[in-house]
Amino acid sequence: MKRSAETYKAVEKAFCAYIKIVITRSSWGYFRAQYKHFNRTIPLEEVEEINLCAEADIDINIPVFNGDKLDEYIENEILSAVISTLNSKDKQLLYIKYYENKTDYQLSLIFGVTQQSITERKNRILKKLKNRFQI
Repeated sequence: MKRSAETYKAVEKAFCAYIKIVITRSSWGYFRAQYKHFNRTIPLEEVEEINLCAEADIDINIPVFNGDKLDEYIENEILSAVISTLNSKDKQLLYIKYYENKTDYQLSLIFGVTQQSITERKNRILKKLKNRFQI
């Protein structure tokens, strides 16, 4: 009986120590994430003063492109027909990327998404065009 009470206390002590470590490390992770978030957050008053486009050397005030006219720029009839099946956002991305020679980073600023998202979207569009072009 005495042995089981001592074992129970030892297990309880070890479990409490384990829980304390888990809670401490979880709180460190939580507060580290909050710290990173608040360091990336910009007060609304300062947003107007920041010009991200100056850093990228682009003009964000680009004219609105009607994506339906992209196929008019292409001389190859088959490629033009394949591009006409894309939606206007995809056509706009292709036009800005290949006709205006913008980088993926500049496109990410224009479209308001990450550079990785632009790269993935561009690759998906090109894969779609390749599959339709081979048909």
